[in-house]
This record gives sequence, C-alpha cells and structure tokens, in this order.
Amino acid sequence: MEHNLSGKDYVLMLDTSGVAPYTAYDTVVCLRDHKFQSDNNDIDASSQCGSVILPGIPKEVIDFGGIQEFDPGAGRVSGANLYQTKQDRRIVGFQITPAAPITGDPVKTGTGYISTISEDYSFNTACMFTAKINIIGVATQTITV
Repeated sequence: MEHNLSGKDYVLMLDTSGVAPYTAYDTVVCLRDHKFQSDNNDIDASSQCGSVILPGIPKEVIDFGGIQEFDPGAGRVSGANLYQTKQDRRIVGFQITPAAPITGDPVKTGTGYISTISEDYSFNTACMFTAKINIIGVATQTITV
C-alpha cells in the first residue's frame, strides 16, 4: 500500500547492553533529528591504461540529537546514558523503524559504536545532546511484511 512517512514517524532504538544478540532495544527519547548516511569510498585503480574509479568499502553512520532527558525511565535512553556507553566503548545494536510499521515500510538494523557525543548546557535553553554512531560493517534493511 502506497503511503508517505515523515521524520516524526520514525524512531531510533538502541540496545546499549553491549551483549549480543542486540535485540533489547530502548527508544531514544526527545529526539529532534536522526540521520542515516551510507557512502562508498572510492578506489582509484587508474593506471597508464586509463582512469578507473571503483566503488570501495561502505562507510555508514547515524547522526542524531535531542533534548537531554535525565533518568528517562525503563525502555528509554537519552544523552546522559549514551555518554557512559561511549566511555565504556560498548558495541550498540540499533534499529531505525517507523513507530507503527505497516507493510512496505523499511527497517534498518545493525551494530556500531558511539564515536562522538556532545552535550549543550547553554543558558536559557533546554539541555541538548548530539551523537554519532559509526556502524560496524553495513546496516541490514528489511521491508515490513
């Protein structure tokens, strides 16, 4: 069934336990944005015979950020929790999925690690955080049936 989704329809879920299989997902709460990016590095195989550029190894990341929620409760995770996950260098499982998936919706899953986290405690604003997950290998995309 053809339908459109907006960014607010998607959630980012993380399993920060550091223990495989990564299926005990918690919802990252109070997100303002999350972006999945997949690039292939170029391999320059050029020689005197001519210019040849080949697709190289994929590099995938998830950038996300939101309002800092302290003690977010069971089944939920926020920036303060993610800081400790980064410091512990734990592998995390991720799932990017519609909050209420229906047939035909794509769902991305995989593992990675939090490479960057930034917390903003500016005066007269909500406490914010941004983070980046470097994906190990590539994400798996499945289509909801």
